[in-house]
Amino acid sequence: MKQLLICIAFHYNKIQLQYLIKVLDNFFDNYNIEFDIIIDSNKSVIPELSGYDVEIIAHPNQAHPFHLTWQHRKHVFDNIDNYENFMYVEDDMLIPFENYLNYLENFKLLFPKYVPSFIRIENYEGVDYITDVTKIQSLLPINTKGKQFAKLNEPYHAFWIMPQKELKETMISNFVRLSDSRETASTYIMWELRKTGLVEIENNQISSKCYSYHLSNNYARSKESIFAKIEPNKIFK
Repeated sequence: MKQLLICIAFHYNKIQLQYLIKVLDNFFDNYNIEFDIIIDSNKSVIPELSGYDVEIIAHPNQAHPFHLTWQHRKHVFDNIDNYENFMYVEDDMLIPFENYLNYLENFKLLFPKYVPSFIRIENYEGVDYITDVTKIQSLLPINTKGKQFAKLNEPYHAFWIMPQKELKETMISNFVRLSDSRETASTYIMWELRKTGLVEIENNQISSKCYSYHLSNNYARSKESIFAKIEPNKIFK
């Protein structure tokens, strides 16, 4: 049994392709475990990915473009007995290997009452910003077995990870389906299983072990957007 199945949704365009390549390089260069990668795409052949050991499954005639982000559910369901852990991730989200390992450790500490969470980080002009949290909030620590955690008011990080055993025990009846909400597709544990996500706290700040990286940086660059305007070390009062 391999340790991890990684599923990625990728609607082909050249701008997103550069981010997907960085995501794949991170997996193949840094994840020192046995894993497989399935990419659900609108194209059956992606020449730029020919050098990567990935399986590309084409879905060319989707009724809604966001249906592509739900195709991973079938792969997870069909392979539930073949992998120790499962990850669905959007094509521009980079998760450091050490942060993935820390997530698994925290999952054992927190589940089933809570689930570990991440923040998305964007970097603009050399400064890191939290992508999804738009308001300063109070730090209300939750102490669990020697670690400190906190709940964020706007939790979201565009991927989900779950061990096989807990996924099998809690999988909802309509797990495999199509919807036009890509946010729901990537927030399965918190939004559909209704588990409260907690970020790890170190020195009264969100630990860098909870960082994931939104490579497109599209919110931080936009002056009109309310997202990606607060630095991670300034999120708490």
